[in-house]
Amino acid sequence: AARERAVELAATSGLTERERSVIQVNLGRTYRDQGQLELAQTAFRRAVVLDPASASAHNNLGHVNYRLGDCSGAEYELSQAVSLAPSSLSAVSQLAIVLFECGDAAGSIPHFELALTLDGAVFAPPLYTYLSRAYLEQGRVEDALRRAQQGALLPPESADAHFHLGRAYVARNAAGDDEAARRAFERALELDPGMDEARSALNALR
Repeated sequence: AARERAVELAATSGLTERERSVIQVNLGRTYRDQGQLELAQTAFRRAVVLDPASASAHNNLGHVNYRLGDCSGAEYELSQAVSLAPSSLSAVSQLAIVLFECGDAAGSIPHFELALTLDGAVFAPPLYTYLSRAYLEQGRVEDALRRAQQGALLPPESADAHFHLGRAYVARNAAGDDEAARRAFERALELDPGMDEARSALNALR
C-alpha cells in the first residue's frame, strides 16, 4: 500500500521520469513477491515507458513475462537489459535461462558462458548445471561434463546438480563413467530422496 501511494504521489511531485521509473520497479517487485504477476507486469511496463534506458526495468519485466508464459516477450526485454547492462549477472543469466527453457539451448550457451565470467557467478552453481544441460543437448559431452562437475562442486550442493552430473557421465560412457554416474545419482538421492528422475537413472545402471 505504501508503494502504491508513492506511485500516486510521484506523479505530481516533480520527480524525474527516471526516479518515477525506480518507484515503479520497486512496486513491481513487491507485486511479484506477492505472486501478483499481472500487476507486477503492468508496473514494470510503466517503468520501461518512463525510463527506456533502465536495465533494471527491462530485466524485471523480462523475468515476469517469462513467469507468465510469454517467452518472446521475455527474450526481448531481457535482450534489452543485457544490451544496456552487459556486465549484469542477473540480466545475462536470466536471458540465458529463458532461452534454454524456451527451447533454444544452442542460443543460450554463449550467454551462459558470458554469465560465468561475471562477478558473482561462482555463487550461482545452477548456472553451471544449466550450461551443462545445454551442452549435452548439443552433443558436446566433454563440455557438458566439465560444467556439470563445476556445478556439483560449488556450494550449496543440490540434487539437481548431481543428477545432471550423472547424466553427463552416462552420456560420455568412458571407462569408469558408470561408477561415477552411480555415485552422482546416489548423492542426488541423498540430498532429495523423492527425486524420481535420479532413482530411475540409478536403476537403469543396475
